[in-house]
Amino acid sequence: MSRPLTLFLLATTIAAWVCGNAFSAPLTHLQKLLDEFPDRQAQCLREVAESNNAPLFLRGAAKLFLGEPTEDSLASLTAVSGDQLSMMDATVMLRILLVEDYAESVPDNVRAILEANLIEFFQKREDVLLNELDVREPESRFVLRHTLRLLWAQYAKSREVVFSLAGEQDAAAAYQASLGQMREWLAQRLQYGLVDRGSAYRNRTLSCLLLLYDATEVDELRRQVEVCLDGAAADWAQESLDGVWGGARLRSLESISPLPGDRAGFIWFGSKQRDLSGVADPAALHLSASQYRPPAAVIRIGAEREERAAYEVKTRYFESPQGDHQEGRKYAYVDPDFILGSFVLRDEAVPWQSRPWELTLWDGDSAENRIFAFAGRQFFSGARPPYDAGYDQWNASVYQYKNVLFSTFHRSDYHQPGKQKLDRRYQKQPVRIWIDRSLQPVEFKDGWWFARLGGVYLAFRPIQGLSYWWRDIETESGEGASILALQDLDSPFLLEVEQAERFLSYERFQQQVVDAPYIVEHNSVTFVSRKGDVFLFPLDGGEFLVNGYEVDPWDDNDYQLYGGRFVTAEPGPHSFKAEWKPFGVLIDRSDPFLPVRILKPDPQGADWMKQEVSFPYRPR
Repeated sequence: MSRPLTLFLLATTIAAWVCGNAFSAPLTHLQKLLDEFPDRQAQCLREVAESNNAPLFLRGAAKLFLGEPTEDSLASLTAVSGDQLSMMDATVMLRILLVEDYAESVPDNVRAILEANLIEFFQKREDVLLNELDVREPESRFVLRHTLRLLWAQYAKSREVVFSLAGEQDAAAAYQASLGQMREWLAQRLQYGLVDRGSAYRNRTLSCLLLLYDATEVDELRRQVEVCLDGAAADWAQESLDGVWGGARLRSLESISPLPGDRAGFIWFGSKQRDLSGVADPAALHLSASQYRPPAAVIRIGAEREERAAYEVKTRYFESPQGDHQEGRKYAYVDPDFILGSFVLRDEAVPWQSRPWELTLWDGDSAENRIFAFAGRQFFSGARPPYDAGYDQWNASVYQYKNVLFSTFHRSDYHQPGKQKLDRRYQKQPVRIWIDRSLQPVEFKDGWWFARLGGVYLAFRPIQGLSYWWRDIETESGEGASILALQDLDSPFLLEVEQAERFLSYERFQQQVVDAPYIVEHNSVTFVSRKGDVFLFPLDGGEFLVNGYEVDPWDDNDYQLYGGRFVTAEPGPHSFKAEWKPFGVLIDRSDPFLPVRILKPDPQGADWMKQEVSFPYRPR
């Protein structure tokens, strides 16, 4: 197909999408979320400003961002010296100097100290800190480096301050170099998604993007950042329960301890905020002070847990920053009361420091209750698995369809730097399941374990053998959990999770599971779920069948960059769409350097979206 014809068809699609649905009456709940967006930001900033656990520098910055600078709070901005600055501290310092509303409130003597601190940071600490960053986080390393350099050069080239970077003395040249690098990176991320989606490292990347959005002087860069943030917010919104992201991911450190990024769920989607009184870091400040707002459609998707009903999400991940290798498939079943998600990579089915599957449960108050599977050296008896220089790689087979999941491990290879990695490709490993203590007591009946929490019932069992043990542990937050270890090395694991409201009683659910057809043969397991789906799970290779049809994620065209009921996009130069009628956002990515963002309905003149942000900015 010729390019002119392709562009014509794309333009026709966009026009039809914008005009195809009449604008209905504004949603009161959504209007309230939009109106109170600045109030939620102010609440988080005040929590940081008044936190006894926050460093003086961050507390002073929070007061400044609130528009309430005092002599003491301004003085506290100088409480950290250049040889003590972290990279994230430096991003906050750049926000203070570059965003006009804040900068004009900073006295000249304080500004001079901030400038001197940044000069010392770039001369003595930047390269050292970059080299110390974990090699397993290439994305946040790249974004931190070029965001800091770009904005420092932007500041220095327009003012008479000393500018010095490793191997670079000219501010204008450094500015152009980092600008080009950031624009190239953003063009890739628009087409292939963020690499650290759902990762603990996400906070650094999002912080830098929010800072760039507010501080850059280049409109084209700001446009790229905006739509990249739209994609990240929409990805999170469609796979969340009240702002908490669920399902298996490339890295799931947040399964063990809460992240400050949970504030984004509160600010963006109005979700119930967890107790983060002890969490006051630069990421919280960037989220709470940024002018960026997700589109109304994305806010509604993330905010209305019950109204969304149940749906499937099939998405792709690209571990490479270029999106050209290690392509994975992620499947999630998102219900108003739970998210069951699994992840598959070709060749290395479960990357290190991750889980092949995870279940997030809603207990009527929060979505902090999770169970997930792990194996090999990830066995632990203390507060968390041992994350050190050595690590494990393992393969797992995970078959999931909606609310039923089947998982088995194949091997676990312990790897240490400088030593040859063992390759026991067919070595079997026991399945170990982390079970939140709120799920207990867990009941055993006729080969099945049963548990319940809030509006959710669970049934799970080993396929072969009944040998197991329990071990109780304590998390860093002091909350309890248990490990269920299935000691039969060849035993896969079967899980079914259901909404309690579908059954007359918990006992009735148990009896239906026990009475359901369940046949174990030499090469397969046949099982019928409460929804009536008939499964055939392979034990040693073979086809995975659901209702007589083969399910193969590698050949399933529904696995897109973003694929779900509300958010869709293919990898590459295609359009991205997030929609929940009557609201929507369409992003034309055919030119990733100049993406086009179209909101539906048009906010120019629509009452449901305020155009002026009263806090923390005056309109640009």
